[in-house]
Amino acid sequence: MSHSLIINGWSMYAHPLFLGQQDELIRDVERLPNDWDSLVAEAKGL
Repeated sequence: MSHSLIINGWSMYAHPLFLGQQDELIRDVERLPNDWDSLVAEAKGL
């Protein structure tokens, strides 16, 4: 069974394991600070 992933209009094969990791990655990225100063402060532990 093949699974396809569409990125910028391109359809490509994606292993089911990757598709599960992609969902987790999207959630992680959405939790990141959205500006540079917040990202630097978080990295420094401030």
